[in-house]
Amino acid sequence: MSPVDAPGRPAVLRSVPREGHLVVEASAGTGKTFLLEHLYVDRLVAGARFEEVLVVTFTEKAAREMRERIRMRLAHALDPAPSAAGEGWVLDEAARERLREALAGLDRAPISTIHAFCLRVLRERPLEAGLPVTLQQVESSTLARRAALQVLRRALGGHGAAGAHRDVLASWAAEDVEKLLARLVEWYRGEGEERCPPMDGTLRARFEALRALRAELAEQIAAERALGRVDFDAMIALVAEALARRPSPLLDRLQQRFRHGLVD
Repeated sequence: MSPVDAPGRPAVLRSVPREGHLVVEASAGTGKTFLLEHLYVDRLVAGARFEEVLVVTFTEKAAREMRERIRMRLAHALDPAPSAAGEGWVLDEAARERLREALAGLDRAPISTIHAFCLRVLRERPLEAGLPVTLQQVESSTLARRAALQVLRRALGGHGAAGAHRDVLASWAAEDVEKLLARLVEWYRGEGEERCPPMDGTLRARFEALRALRAELAEQIAAERALGRVDFDAMIALVAEALARRPSPLLDRLQQRFRHGLVD
């Protein structure tokens, strides 16, 4: 009998190793979350403390549901009533104590969306992510619009590469400045240029002006982030960049803090 098939674990985990990486691919409603909640408890039974198991999801709703499902699974595992064959763990007193600690402290457990986790990392370790000590979280749309307005103002004043398109931009801004800003932000996010039809005259001039503005907008947003203004779009990218560096002090810190990570 292999270690993963040894008795003392629920049947759903009998073929799942306790060490190494595991990827589960399945369609919705087939039991991935059910498996994850069992894996969480199993890591505690094997010796981890609840603070050492990181759980990330993609939505706030999923994070709340995951926390509650883990809470119920912990309570079920600690239930003194005998479980049906193949449904529970065989626990020693040390494992029971870890499960009791987890149940009591689950509201403090690191279970959150991936964006919330990245924001927490950036706030706790900003220098290791190349950011200033003080961070300000801003909405992506707010940051992009504010930066777009700044580069437009510079261009209308004849400054920067986009300043060469001052007359075209002034005419467009006088006609509908909000539409201009919205189109600029759309292009910055890669959601507009490829849909532009063949054009000439005024449309072509506006197209070239937007391309010039977009390059300056990217620089302006990068400058805003360097000042500690972190938007929703940047959180994951900033953490990923910090983790990819070699050496990576941030990676070392997270590996020391978390023994296991579960992603739903």
